[in-house]
Amino acid sequence: MHVAAAITGGFAALATLTAACGDNRPAATPDAAPDLTPRELADDEQPYALAADCAALQTWVFDRRLTRVAAASAREAWVVSEAELYHLGPGGSIELEPLDNVNDAWRCPGVTWAVGSAGLVARKPDGGAWQRLDLGLPAGFEGDIVDGGVGCDGDVWVGAGLAVHVHDGTSWRAIPTEPTYFDPDNPDAGKLEHDAARVRGAGINRVATANYGETLAYFPERDAFGVVAGTDDLVSDAVVFRDGTGATLYHGHALGFDRDADHDDGDSPLAGVRASRRADDDIWISLNTVVRHFDGATVTDEPTPGFFGDVDARFDAIWAVGHNGAAVRTEAGWCHVAVAPNKP
Repeated sequence: MHVAAAITGGFAALATLTAACGDNRPAATPDAAPDLTPRELADDEQPYALAADCAALQTWVFDRRLTRVAAASAREAWVVSEAELYHLGPGGSIELEPLDNVNDAWRCPGVTWAVGSAGLVARKPDGGAWQRLDLGLPAGFEGDIVDGGVGCDGDVWVGAGLAVHVHDGTSWRAIPTEPTYFDPDNPDAGKLEHDAARVRGAGINRVATANYGETLAYFPERDAFGVVAGTDDLVSDAVVFRDGTGATLYHGHALGFDRDADHDDGDSPLAGVRASRRADDDIWISLNTVVRHFDGATVTDEPTPGFFGDVDARFDAIWAVGHNGAAVRTEAGWCHVAVAPNKP
């Protein structure tokens, strides 16, 4: 949120994020490679291919704190560490990707996406080279795509500045964020202009969390993102259900919201600071050093083997990364696959 009319400020610091995930479905064989499902379209019919025990997993010698993960399988992932993107490959290989200032990455079938500072948006087909997609921002633009985007080729959504940018496979379209006026009856009294950072959701049910914490929902009838009431509290993530309702996560708490109702929906069981939605009844959420599973009705907590800051539960493996490196959840429990020092 940039503040106009005599209010200024920088980016607010987001809360430290943690997350992890899992389920009890029968494990597929470790070498199975089922078709991947786009992360926002995954559902209960796509099984996880979990290794039977920790000894069956690939490990990497990687002593850096990690902040984001995009999993391709139980034996391959892309991870972000201190604004650098690394490929953890089969056989224990580690490759630094030729991108600077990376904030987030995610996987689509056969493609890895990365976004970051100064309008960075790039895609890499498996076996190919990185391709940068120019947002058409002014030279020297310093706004961040702070926490990433969603979607695959033909429908990619990322936040940058005062807009969410949508790529249809050929070109970009900018969807503006609507300002909040101090006095709706007197526009000259000043306004708050809201930036867009991380974009979540699927289809037209998209939300974006802003740098100062509020959540912005997409209103197709206005073709704009507007503020969801009651969410201005350093929001660190959002969960969006298929009907457009959801919850904002912050500081270990959560508020439910309904995009079509101009009020918040009170406390939500989706409390935490980072979430990974596999389906409306299969959501995994970080809550400090435990992981919370929401099955659509109840929550269940489980401990993690360290302090982790991001999770990816969309494909055939379940990864968590953070201060303690990387871990994969198997039917035998959480297994460290890359150990990092617990840096402050």
